[in-house]
Amino acid sequence: MDQGERVRLIGIDAPELGRGGAPDQPLAIQAAATLRALAGPPGARLNIRSGAEPRDRHGRRLAYLFDTEGRHLAEQMLRRGLAYVAAIPPNLRYADCYLLAQSEAREERLGLWRTPALAAHRLPPREGFMRVRGRVARVDTGNGAARAALRIEIAGGLRLYVQERDLAAFASLDLDELQGREVEALGWVYRIQGQPRMRLRHPSALMADPP
Repeated sequence: MDQGERVRLIGIDAPELGRGGAPDQPLAIQAAATLRALAGPPGARLNIRSGAEPRDRHGRRLAYLFDTEGRHLAEQMLRRGLAYVAAIPPNLRYADCYLLAQSEAREERLGLWRTPALAAHRLPPREGFMRVRGRVARVDTGNGAARAALRIEIAGGLRLYVQERDLAAFASLDLDELQGREVEALGWVYRIQGQPRMRLRHPSALMADPP
């Protein structure tokens, strides 16, 4: 790794420190301090592994980081509840490991999982990575929707969608069973004409309550 190069950890999204006058996200200070502690003191050696896609659309380097004892830094953040899984193809090498770590933190209500998900009908006006909860009001497959092969309407106004390129990963999703159920969605919320949207890239981003 080049001296001083910044690396974005593949497959997770942690709360961010505020920039430009914006407040810190909840647990951002704790998450940043924990990651620094896991990485070790300045100059500590870390093992880096590139992903199938080595850079994101902003040109930032994407990588998996391990300490000298082989501990996976992203997994450790997930086990502490200080990050969410953000699985984005094709960088899915450790997705199963990440999901197990997140499941354990969720069951134990650690870190971010102590706080309820945002209600779909009361989303803040900002954009960003969010955990959102709501009831599935409607599921559409295609119907001419621009670029969307699957569209899931959440009561309250949030629309989740899956593009054709990602649809195969959702083959095991039972759409009939999904209708009317409470779900939690993890992903980047943005707005089109004021209406909140979230693109799903991997089925792990959608967690449904038992029927």
